Amino acid sequence: MTGAEADPFVKPDWSEVYRELKRSGVTLRLLWEEYRACHPDDGYGYSAYCQHYRAWVKRLSPSMRQRHVAGEKLFVDYSGLYAVSSHVFLRVY
Repeated sequence: MTGAEADPFVKPDWSEVYRELKRSGVTLRLLWEEYRACHPDDGYGYSAYCQHYRAWVKRLSPSMRQRHVAGEKLFVDYSGLYAVSSHVFLRVY
């Protein structure tokens, strides 16, 4: 049995999924729903879709070393429209 016969499901374009997830408001669930709308009978279920996506992402090796003096800069990592701190509430555009 070949790999094509072992997995009868239509595989998404994972690089496109990766790019879309960088957009504000886009979730893996939303992309899966769009994928299933196009492939209702031969598409992955949500848990398999997420599992295959995570496996694909593990093959990437992105890294970005940032050298800085402690306390000199503030780095904020967020996903969405709002950034929250104890002092300020900002809407990010």
